[in-house]
Amino acid sequence: MKNILMAEIIRGNTVESMHYGSGVLVSFEGELLAFWGDENGKLFPRSAMKSIQTFTILSHGTKLTDKQAALACASHHGEEIHSKEINSWLSDMKLTSEHLSCGIELPRNPEDRQLLREQNIDSSRIYHNCSGKHCGQLALCQNQGWDIENYHLIGHPAQKAMLNAFQDLAQEDIDVVGIDGCSLPAPYLSLQGFARALAKITAPNLLKGKMQDAAVQIIKSTIKFPFLTGGTRSPNSILTATSSKKFFAKNGAEGVYAVIFPLAKAAMVLKIADGNMRAANVAIAGMLNQMADTLDLDTKSLSNRLGIVQLETLNKETKEKKIEKKNINKEKTISLKDVLTNYSWSKDYGRPYSFVQEGYNKFILTTIKNVSLNGNTIGYLVISENANDIKSAIDERKTFILRTAIFIGIVIFIFSFVLNRYFLKPIKNLVTYTKIIKEKSRKKINISELKSRNDELGTLSNSLDDM
Repeated sequence: MKNILMAEIIRGNTVESMHYGSGVLVSFEGELLAFWGDENGKLFPRSAMKSIQTFTILSHGTKLTDKQAALACASHHGEEIHSKEINSWLSDMKLTSEHLSCGIELPRNPEDRQLLREQNIDSSRIYHNCSGKHCGQLALCQNQGWDIENYHLIGHPAQKAMLNAFQDLAQEDIDVVGIDGCSLPAPYLSLQGFARALAKITAPNLLKGKMQDAAVQIIKSTIKFPFLTGGTRSPNSILTATSSKKFFAKNGAEGVYAVIFPLAKAAMVLKIADGNMRAANVAIAGMLNQMADTLDLDTKSLSNRLGIVQLETLNKETKEKKIEKKNINKEKTISLKDVLTNYSWSKDYGRPYSFVQEGYNKFILTTIKNVSLNGNTIGYLVISENANDIKSAIDERKTFILRTAIFIGIVIFIFSFVLNRYFLKPIKNLVTYTKIIKEKSRKKINISELKSRNDELGTLSNSLDDM
């Protein structure tokens, strides 16, 4: 059977893009419970297989905390919660980031990158999304007494152990091995084989010894710390956090998804043929929704929450254009999805976020806030109200301020005119006359000349002389 249509992008009422793929749902016993497209398809699991790699690390007796186990399964975004744990883990092993064979990167989120720039901190292997997996493999080498040099090469004992464990769990020979983006080996196997391997982790009671403990810790840690396995904005972390502890979702590069269901004891695997990740995010949401009854998932809750995840992934291009700077207040019309997208990527996420929309004879005030339970976002509360009275009050206040400013300006002008004409000018004249009189007082005055004058000064001089 061929790949089937798994997701399509619609612009207006027209389909713009189509993404094909295949997926399977397999029980812990290896039974194919459901499939989409080609049930015999193959894939490189990429980062979706990190739980298998962590299973190998733990089943060899390597001691990890639950946070370290979650990070070993992670494709994290390099947020502070991740870098802090990675640095601490390396310190415990008496190693540095230079011992990691993954590349040098900056955090995924723009605000985290900006924070590093402000603090003059350079890019680092710490922020690489696979640094937790690499820490786990270094821990395995130390526990087994293996040389950590070239631990990433396929001939190293660590990678041989990984491949052997994968084949045993998948019950399938792996003949093709590529190189993943972080330098570690990337096995190539069937969708069903990958799902079988994952599903066995959901049934620890069927495993023996340290493998049983490893499976228990993987399930416990990834569901307990979902945001360590991705990030606060990672679709797979949001899916896990809002699943009511029903599953752990993990994405992988090139359109891959893997979901482990510990209660239903099954695993789901998806591969989008063209490797498109936004299509993978939407497709896995649809697959989960279709199998909600079989897997005992909350259909109503799942639908609402997956809507947010679909929304975030479908707006990837908008995100890259710094969606948090989008001024939605100036939009005449805006959908709730746009509002939630803007809020999800905003620096105000986690706090009440208010904005206004103006239309013809309408003024809408909207406030949104995420709702959390035990530290995990379980939904959003959105309150919108017609606030025309607030608009009127604002307009009246603006008019009052404008009128007051004009009145004060006129008063200042009149006062300046009166002050200059009736106060400042006479004072200036008086000062001038005083200067003239002082200059004349310095000269010798001939009384005869004064008496001969025909003005008031001459009359006054004659009167004084008669006295």
